[in-house]
Amino acid sequence: MKQSRDFRLSSHKGFAAHRCEIVSIGYGYETDAARYAFDNRQREKFSLLQWTVSGEGRFRSDREYTLTAGQAFLVNSPSPTEYRLAAGATWEFYYVLFVGDMARWHVEQLLAQKGHIFAGPVPELLRRTFAEATAGKPLDRFTLSGRLYQLLMDLYRGDAHEATPVEKATQFIQQHFADPLLAVEQIAAHAGLSPYHFSRVFREQTGQSPWTYLMQLRLDRARDLLISTGRPAKEISQSIGFRDYSYFCRVFRQQTGQTPARVRRGR
Repeated sequence: MKQSRDFRLSSHKGFAAHRCEIVSIGYGYETDAARYAFDNRQREKFSLLQWTVSGEGRFRSDREYTLTAGQAFLVNSPSPTEYRLAAGATWEFYYVLFVGDMARWHVEQLLAQKGHIFAGPVPELLRRTFAEATAGKPLDRFTLSGRLYQLLMDLYRGDAHEATPVEKATQFIQQHFADPLLAVEQIAAHAGLSPYHFSRVFREQTGQSPWTYLMQLRLDRARDLLISTGRPAKEISQSIGFRDYSYFCRVFRQQTGQTPARVRRGR
């Protein structure tokens, strides 16, 4: 069954025709391979960036790619491409659907230079825009256009940018957040720093400790799953790295001001 949440953000067609504009942004947790399969050859004109959080998806252009955590695909439609959920798998992702002649031109340039597949942590700007949409925050077309430009420019920068220790750490956390044994020492080692130095640098650059960042990521993921799927809350808590369900409920309420059940009822 399709389990996702989509937010239509704008419909200013005149503005979008000559610029970059986000039409909708969403989060998906797909489990039914029979239903989640798209052939882009006959679809309407749009551009799509879809970033894998967990699970496994398939994308086909010149060849077939298997997309796992930290991998994304970018596509213009219509085009001779397709994407689908792998049989027997799940696929969790964020996506942004956008339009505009300039947006389409940038995607064509990116495809020519870098191809359809990108790797790295889910862009914080994508997460933040989705979170603001779920909270009902009004986002005007100028803000959305600016954010889309930023997402596309970051894709251009891609390989030319050498990740900093903190960027390496956040990517590692996003890929391994569901491991209940994940510790700051492991994250620091991946970043190439001592735990003490790493914690200090991480706090200076992000405004929070590595552990707080990890917990916030887990809780954000729990909220998305509670809103977008029918999975039991206890199962969700285990899937994001909490071994103790009571502890998860307590931390969730402390950080969000709501119980998991209330968040689900409000979807």
